Amino acid sequence: MVAPRALVLGALLALPGLAVGASPRAGKLVLTAAPDALRLAEGSRATLRIVGSGEPPTVSASVGRVEMLRETSSGVYEAEYVPPESLDPQIAFVTAVSADAFAWVPIALSGVRDVVVSARHGTPVTIAVGDEAFGPVPADGLGRATVRVVVPPGVHAARYDRRRIDLAVPEKSLVHVFLSSASADATAEAELTVRALVVTERGRPSPGAPLSLLASEGVLSPAAELSPGVFQARWKLAPAQVGQARVTARVRDRPASVASATLERVPGPVRRLAIEVDREALVAGEGDVLAVTARALDAAGNTTEAPLSIVVEPGTMLEWDRTARGRYEGRVQLPARRAGWPQLDIRVSASRALSATRSVPLRSGPARQIRFEPADDLQADGRPHEIRILVLDREGNRVDVADVPTVTARRGTVVLASWYAPGAFRVEYRGPLAAEDFEEVLRARVGPLEAESRLRVRALGAGLVLAPKVGFVMGTGGLASPSFGAEVGFWTRALGQSLGLVLEGWYAALDRDDAVQGLDLRTQVRFLVVEASLAWRRPVGGWMLWLGAGGGAAHGSSRISGAGSPSPLSGSFWVPAASAAAGVGRPAGPGVAFGELRFGWQGDPGSGPVRGAMQSVTLDVGYRFDVL
Repeated sequence: MVAPRALVLGALLALPGLAVGASPRAGKLVLTAAPDALRLAEGSRATLRIVGSGEPPTVSASVGRVEMLRETSSGVYEAEYVPPESLDPQIAFVTAVSADAFAWVPIALSGVRDVVVSARHGTPVTIAVGDEAFGPVPADGLGRATVRVVVPPGVHAARYDRRRIDLAVPEKSLVHVFLSSASADATAEAELTVRALVVTERGRPSPGAPLSLLASEGVLSPAAELSPGVFQARWKLAPAQVGQARVTARVRDRPASVASATLERVPGPVRRLAIEVDREALVAGEGDVLAVTARALDAAGNTTEAPLSIVVEPGTMLEWDRTARGRYEGRVQLPARRAGWPQLDIRVSASRALSATRSVPLRSGPARQIRFEPADDLQADGRPHEIRILVLDREGNRVDVADVPTVTARRGTVVLASWYAPGAFRVEYRGPLAAEDFEEVLRARVGPLEAESRLRVRALGAGLVLAPKVGFVMGTGGLASPSFGAEVGFWTRALGQSLGLVLEGWYAALDRDDAVQGLDLRTQVRFLVVEASLAWRRPVGGWMLWLGAGGGAAHGSSRISGAGSPSPLSGSFWVPAASAAAGVGRPAGPGVAFGELRFGWQGDPGSGPVRGAMQSVTLDVGYRFDVL
């Protein structure tokens, strides 16, 4: 007898669910539950079937939960309904919502109660609940019988013989309210559909139920009954802060029939980024790790979800992690020496089109050292050479100071320092003329800070020197002519810093007119002399003294012509040559201007129109360039 009664009860309770799920007024969706009546505490489940949805619908339950939503065929979905752990009889409202339709089905959840009655020992006790009987259970030696019964929704009492036994069933809500969407953008206006379902205690739709709807914010239209027990209203909301809004449904003649639907007012799309740092400036030596926080914000300033990336320069990101919705935190490691960087640039991006930057000044620590940096090799040539004076902190970063350094040199002279960058100054150093390298001692003072540096100063003159020159030569026998020449000096220091090898060549044209026995004769001699000399140079005061001597060869050509001579007499020859020279010069511009007195000798040609050795004196002026 138990099984047939349970089937009848299940069939009766299933009718409302099937009717509502298939109702044309519910839209395109059809929702069914098999079975649509469950007994609690038996581990039973119901299979939900949703037909007519072009996309996965949103399926939920007022009590219990819905699991394993899956598509079994095109437009057909199935899921499992799992009842709650409660043992109280109640109605579960299961709803399915798609983009433009909804459906629902009530599932009757029969509860469980243990009924204790008094009876004579051994008396069989049977308890009737509705149309179903439970037992018999014999009374024990204490005259009690405990009978477990199943209590369908809407049943509040059991019967034993002619006695009525209250089952202490609490009142459960007979109303359910749900929304067309569980969330809405808080930064924009929103309009949603509110639906409320009302049933009787047995789970049948309750037409004309005295339903009231109340919203925590916004404007709610009057509820209209679309079909028995199915009510609908429109809910309009203005932009607001992130949070929750709520619609509450009440059945006025049933105090326990209250249900609420919560709308999450979520942030809108990201519109801007905010970057925060734990310090407004980084001072060298006072910690080189900076904490960075970035937040993605919507149009109203709410933190909203967005993936954020970060780039820093200079420095290295130690970490960068999402710590909350739209919030990222990280740490930047800065080098102790910033290599001239005035600031740390932080760039955070949410996309190619949306990014934000922030700059944090990188400040030096207190001045701790002074550094001397020559722009090039210092030379003892009396010309200006640039030296940079850097004022640095302990880590080697430049420190911008108000005072200009005072700089002195032990041997040379220093022009007053001038500012050219924060913490950097220029001075011009002029070393005295010197034929040997020497060590210069420079001292600088900035406020209370002093420093000394020893710099190597190279001797005057480069390794390769080129000197063009012009002069006037006077030779034996009254020969006189301008001369032109050039020399190349090699100062390799293999012979010492003051000795070098000089290769030179010079050219002269010597002309003389004579009267012999009434005849006018003209003598023309051309010399091209190439010589190699050993030279010595030495600074004397602000001047440079040169001495040199050497020899080589001279190529000469001669021509004697005059009135009455049938033909000119001419000839050419090679003869040995030797010379000695003394000169003095003074630095001027990039080189040294000089004057030189040279004594020369050319050997006797032995034949030709010109006979005998020739001695000459040449006075030259020229300019020596340092080539290498």
